[in-house]
Amino acid sequence: MGYVIDTYLDELFDRLGGTGAAGRRALAEVEDHLRSAADEAIARGVEPIEAERTAVDRFGPSSKIAGGFQAVHNGPVALLRQAFVGCWLVAALAFVAIGLSGAIAYAFGRWFGIAFVSGDAIGSTYTLGRCADFIRFHPEAVTCAAAVAAHHFDEVVGYRADAGLLGNCALVALWLARRYTSLGSTRWTPPQGTLITVMIALFGLDTAVTVGPPVMAAAFGAGTDGLGAQLSAGLMSAAVVLAALLFGLSGRHGSPTAAR
Repeated sequence: MGYVIDTYLDELFDRLGGTGAAGRRALAEVEDHLRSAADEAIARGVEPIEAERTAVDRFGPSSKIAGGFQAVHNGPVALLRQAFVGCWLVAALAFVAIGLSGAIAYAFGRWFGIAFVSGDAIGSTYTLGRCADFIRFHPEAVTCAAAVAAHHFDEVVGYRADAGLLGNCALVALWLARRYTSLGSTRWTPPQGTLITVMIALFGLDTAVTVGPPVMAAAFGAGTDGLGAQLSAGLMSAAVVLAALLFGLSGRHGSPTAAR
């Protein structure tokens, strides 16, 4: 026989940590099921390695099986633990994405002019006093509109950079917490499939909201001033969605069947 089932059972054993006797019984039942399925396939003439791989594929990823068992065994407490870590991770990644969108906005400003990123909509007006305030911040600007765009450009890029720094700090804090505390145990680890689904849904919605309306408005004659701020955020969200999809499709989340 091959090693595929043994590797899968090792992974499942690690993920079932903290479930005690119930986890051991579940592991024994899984092993019996997988080996029976593999034996039946071998009896039909399938190669042993392929028989084990097929049995594991049909049974499902160890993360999903263990996550479901943990939820049933530990009840709402287990779900709250996993939700806490999952929300921490998703929020941190969201702030990192905001920071990266600031870099995209900065590039747009250099390539297409800062008005593309932070210019006001057609028809926007300011009082003389307000214009004087903006020009005081940017004395190099020759018009009130240019001073307003420059000031707002600084805010778009600067605030997003701050958010990105906060996100990176949150990721480092999560890494340290999972490395040196019980947050690193399987009881606190949310299923990867759930995380990927949540990220695709959230960032996909953000892409539609941030890109769709301003692009449509520009297409119907509202101008392109300020479009870059929304477009940079939408492009970053779309990149996160694509990365999550690729991650979900590659490697089967560490399934032993991915290796031969």
